[in-house]
Amino acid sequence: MAYGKVEVWMAVAVGFAALDLGAEAVDLNLPEGFEAHRIYDVPVKTQGSWVCITFDPQGRLIASSQFGGLYRLTLPPLEEDTPPLVEPMDVEVGAAQGLLWAFDSLYVVVNGTSKSGRQSGLYRVRDSSGDDRLDEVSLLRKFDGAGEHGPHALALTPDGKRIFVLAGNGTEIPEPLDDSRVPQIWADDHILPREQYRGSVIGPLGGWVCITDPDGRYWELFCRGMRNPYDIALDRQGNLFTWDSDNERDTGQPWYRPTRVCFLSSGGDYGWRSGSGKWPKYYKDSLPPAVELGTGSPTGIVFGYGTHFPSKYRDALFVLDWSFGSIEAVFLEPDGAGFTGRSEVFASSNALPVTDVAVGRDGALYFTTGGREMDSFLYRIRHRAPDFEEVSEEEGPASELATIRRELDSHHVSRDPSHVDKAWPHLGSGDRFVAASARTILEHHPPARWRERVLEESDPLAKINGLIALARTGKNADREPMLDALNRVDVANLDEQGILDLLRAYQLSFTRFGRAPDRLARATAKRLEKLYPSDTFFINRELSRLLVYLESPRVIATSLDLLTKGRTQEEQIHFALVLRLVETGWTPGQRKTYFRWFNHAAASYRGGAGVVNQPSKSERIFKQVFGQIRSAAVSTLSERERTALRGILEGGDAAFQPKLVEPAGGGEIVRHWKVADLADALDGLEGRNFLRGRSMYTAASCAACHRFVGEGQPIGPDLSSVVARFNHRALLESIIEPNKVISDQYQQTLVELKDGSTLTGTLLENRDDSLKIQLNPLVPDAILSIDPAQVERLSPSPVSSMPSSLLDTLNRDEALDLMAYLLSRGNPEHAVFQ
Repeated sequence: MAYGKVEVWMAVAVGFAALDLGAEAVDLNLPEGFEAHRIYDVPVKTQGSWVCITFDPQGRLIASSQFGGLYRLTLPPLEEDTPPLVEPMDVEVGAAQGLLWAFDSLYVVVNGTSKSGRQSGLYRVRDSSGDDRLDEVSLLRKFDGAGEHGPHALALTPDGKRIFVLAGNGTEIPEPLDDSRVPQIWADDHILPREQYRGSVIGPLGGWVCITDPDGRYWELFCRGMRNPYDIALDRQGNLFTWDSDNERDTGQPWYRPTRVCFLSSGGDYGWRSGSGKWPKYYKDSLPPAVELGTGSPTGIVFGYGTHFPSKYRDALFVLDWSFGSIEAVFLEPDGAGFTGRSEVFASSNALPVTDVAVGRDGALYFTTGGREMDSFLYRIRHRAPDFEEVSEEEGPASELATIRRELDSHHVSRDPSHVDKAWPHLGSGDRFVAASARTILEHHPPARWRERVLEESDPLAKINGLIALARTGKNADREPMLDALNRVDVANLDEQGILDLLRAYQLSFTRFGRAPDRLARATAKRLEKLYPSDTFFINRELSRLLVYLESPRVIATSLDLLTKGRTQEEQIHFALVLRLVETGWTPGQRKTYFRWFNHAAASYRGGAGVVNQPSKSERIFKQVFGQIRSAAVSTLSERERTALRGILEGGDAAFQPKLVEPAGGGEIVRHWKVADLADALDGLEGRNFLRGRSMYTAASCAACHRFVGEGQPIGPDLSSVVARFNHRALLESIIEPNKVISDQYQQTLVELKDGSTLTGTLLENRDDSLKIQLNPLVPDAILSIDPAQVERLSPSPVSSMPSSLLDTLNRDEALDLMAYLLSRGNPEHAVFQ
């Protein structure tokens, strides 16, 4: 089996020191029955810091230093307590962030950073003399990109005949391409101007995956639009997965996207755009993630195939998080033609900057730590009672929708006109991946072949999807018939996703064709005004963009009301963002409310705290973007308005009060709830007040630390997959009794000082000469530096950072409504109450 590996890390280094754990056994947090050993200490001064590994056909490990050369390790048998044989590979290539053994060759993705002195590109390395020494190096394709967002991973295609190549958003797509599964019509597609900021303007619409042949002569674009994924892995069915990075500077902003495990599908666009322009996952012209994992720094990934682990873990996708020092096990499940899943922490430690991972022939999991020239080690994880059960490597049966999607995908590199007919029945599919694959076929063919058919289509979902294709491929002459067709779609027959698709089609008609004639613009605005406001934030978000663009006279009053009632800072910031562009139509009272909100938000809201050892820097970027939004709003004021608002603009008037829904008790303690008080009602949550539960999510301070269906702060775990991870009682216990079970990933550290005092917080740095602890996760700048000589002992804190009294201000109905909301995954139609 071949492995494609790559590691790059974001600018989040904690400066970990070497783990002082002895020569063999390692005390990592692992599931019951597993054990870890450190089997090699990499001499950093001579061998560098290792970031990339793979195995050759003989079962030897090949490793690469981030800036240096390659090394080959002959590993001892599991039962032997001897060090590996480490040999430098005498070949002029290195600085690899992708390694793959295939076709009697070692393929190397060189990330040509300035420190490495090497040229970025895909290289093929072979043994020309048959002496088991690689000596022949060929550059197959030069890459325009390097560094942390440069070229990354490799993996064999499912048929074993070609190679997937992955790169981050700082790398240009190789040119020329021989073919592209992604229609080459991509654009930013923002209906309103976005805010750009330092660290956000990288790359040409995101990272990409290409397919090439063994000789590197043929190049085909497979998918694009990720941010900066660092590795790829295929499941037994040949489905390709990656773990894409977030931008930690975006935390607290409405456009923040957490780290995400994505199923990479043919022709897909995954919606990364720079600055505030990142596409939400519900956009019809993008594809959604399978699992969202919150903040982190993704590095290597690998499926557990070939391990001698219990069956639960043999099928898991192991993903490495460099900044949190953890390995997560992701359990993926088919969901139509795509996937969903859940995750749990598999291995973790306070000082474990994991870089890459691979499965050995001995059934153990091997991983490296290091990066950025830090101390580097090679580890092995095995199970004490290995399971040697033979697991079939044959492809299992695919679902009907997955079979349809694969058939449609096969037509993405052919231009046979008959394929339009094959795609048509699936344009209106309720499955995102099937519908996207069908639309991709249309976009590969001239609109003349299918334009009239779309305009006459009676199925509303098929019509909307087809009109999106027309907007992306058509001409200006298509604008009026397209808008007429959209205006005839009956919104009453659409669910929330259908309405979002309709609104996206409107947006694309304007981004691609420009502003409509006044008659159509007014008709469209009046139609959309009837929908605004909606009961859901996502629909209101897209309506507000459209109505600002169309200069609706109603957009100020409705958007300002939604701003003042916004349940989270992300909601409020969004409406402030779109209103910054409205120059006319304001009343003096509306202007005062709007700019008082800026003063309130500047004093109250925080974000950009994802950089573990640089929270102040990230917070500054959050404030910088916030300042840019305010400056843009100020620029729309007349001199008369500036004079009238001088006191507010100078920050002297912050008399803004959000119109949040409070608990019936007004925030006072109602009852100190116990699990037994509410457990009896957990089996009867059908028909609860969903909207009140949504309001209680904010009122109980859940949103201050947790993301849920795209809203809230990513300080604690994302609750979007709570249904998959907890039964009803376990969920209630985790809220009322948070100290009962504390995840290793979020456990705080108890610091006992020699003077008898104690401190509790998140351990950010633990070195011989420095110890740093974050005292309050809600205040990222609250970092205390402690002299290690004054520390008596460090130990896991038995107290969770989550308060145990969050439900105490809610009455019984409010608490149960909140439970129903969490179990609904944000949509009452998806509720799982059994």
